[in-house]
Amino acid sequence: MTNLIRILLSAWLLTSGAAAYAANISGTYVGLYSNAAELLQIVERPDGSILGHFEQVILSSKGTKTTTMNAEVSGAASGDTLVVTLKPAEFLGGTIPLSGSIDGDTLRLSGGANGGSFNVVARRSTEAVFNQRVQQLTAQANQMAALQTEEDAVAKARENIVQVIKQMRDISNSATVHIKRAAAAPAVCAEYTQKMEMALAKEGGYPPGSYARSQLDYAVSSIAFNFNLWHDSLQRVEFSYGYSNGKIALDKNLKDQISSAQVSCSAPGWAVSPPCKNFFVALTNFQSTNNQLEQGFTVAEAAWHAEHAKQEAIEKQADALSR
Repeated sequence: MTNLIRILLSAWLLTSGAAAYAANISGTYVGLYSNAAELLQIVERPDGSILGHFEQVILSSKGTKTTTMNAEVSGAASGDTLVVTLKPAEFLGGTIPLSGSIDGDTLRLSGGANGGSFNVVARRSTEAVFNQRVQQLTAQANQMAALQTEEDAVAKARENIVQVIKQMRDISNSATVHIKRAAAAPAVCAEYTQKMEMALAKEGGYPPGSYARSQLDYAVSSIAFNFNLWHDSLQRVEFSYGYSNGKIALDKNLKDQISSAQVSCSAPGWAVSPPCKNFFVALTNFQSTNNQLEQGFTVAEAAWHAEHAKQEAIEKQADALSR
């Protein structure tokens, strides 16, 4: 309530008698609703004009917060009938025209603006009653907001679990072909070396300085080149899975998602939920697949290094024969 309205109401209360109280509409009116509280404090002047203050506190549609409207009140009264205009401080330039009457201690106003209706049903009361109801609405909103926050966190956790399950499954499925490729790497590497050894043996069977020797030397180098291309392709796959120095390092985002899902699924009651059951199965398979892939890459790299050393020696021999 503005200071001016407080002063005018105080003055009216001091100067009005019982008869004046019955005839004058000045006073404090409070409207109490399940989702709102309204405070209307007005002063009727001797000429019938009205000024005052209106405050409305209302719960949002979700019940998670309250919004407050403060408005200046002006208008006129004639007997038990009054016409007023609300000028909300929150709405620049907008006004809400209302009209109604007083029946005993109950004031009823109706009207609206911009196609919307606005109704007030309030009884003579005190500002303390209004403040008490505002406190109740605020507590209710805080409780609902906390519940909504908890529900949002649960929904987010479930969404994370579903997403991380999909990622782990996708990675495990795509890794199958690479596990097989890595398992075959020792044989593939040895085959490249055998081809080079065969070409070297043929090269040695031709006369020194012959065209055939130079062609076979080139064949040896070509096999070595293709072998290195094969290794480059392997390393690109290794890099895509975060493999380095014998270990697979999980992508940070995926690692954080897995950790978050583990925390969520360790909460009471969550472990037996379908999403968490699926998560634990997917995680076990993912870890097993990762271990197989890690071991496979390690074996493949060891095979490449061993055969690469042999092939370097073969290339030197082939080069020597072609001179």
